[in-house]
Parts: sequence; C-alpha cells; structure tokens
Amino acid sequence: QDGKLYRHLNSLIVSHLRHNNLTQAATAVASATMTPLNVEAPPNKLLDLVAKVLTSTNP
Repeated sequence: QDGKLYRHLNSLIVSHLRHNNLTQAATAVASATMTPLNVEAPPNKLLDLVAKVLTSTNP
C-alpha cells in the first residue's frame, strides 16, 4: 500500500517539475525514484493536493 502511494507521489512530483520546465530536476527525480519521465498528470494536481492538506490541517 505504501509503495503504491510513493509511486503515485513520485509521479506527481516528476510531472509537476516537467510542467514547470524544470526538466533537469524532473530527470534527476525520475532517475532516483525509478519513475517514468513521461508520466502524465494534470499540471497543478500536486499543488491542489498540497493546498487541500494545508487547508484541512490549518483551520
């Protein structure tokens, strides 16, 4: 279960970096985490999830 969550999180990070033209960083993260570089996710998905968590933990 944790492995699946980490893979999904790594994919979101790689996708976020790519969408922000941080290709070198995306390549490094993808290589270090063995995540495909060509993963697709909505451009702001990672930021949306972080915002939801911050909102729910800081009323």
